[in-house]
Amino acid sequence: MPSHSYAGLSQFSLLAQTYVSDYARVAPYYAGDFADPTARAAVAEHAAGHTRDRDLLVEVLLDQNAAWGIDEATKTNIERLLDPESV
Repeated sequence: MPSHSYAGLSQFSLLAQTYVSDYARVAPYYAGDFADPTARAAVAEHAAGHTRDRDLLVEVLLDQNAAWGIDEATKTNIERLLDPESV
């Protein structure tokens, strides 16, 4: 995974900058390193094991995002959460 510096971007918090640039410092607070494909797969598998009311989730996200001026791409991505294979 390519490395990028977020240090000069003030819209990112110090935590976000550390998460992407020095994950070892914040690792105890997260389920796995986003840059490690094995960790991402393990987190996705764990998340897939939890049942959710997908209809309610999508309804709430669509309502919330409509208030912020939802665009078509966001709407499509939210609706993808209806798929039981999505995590």
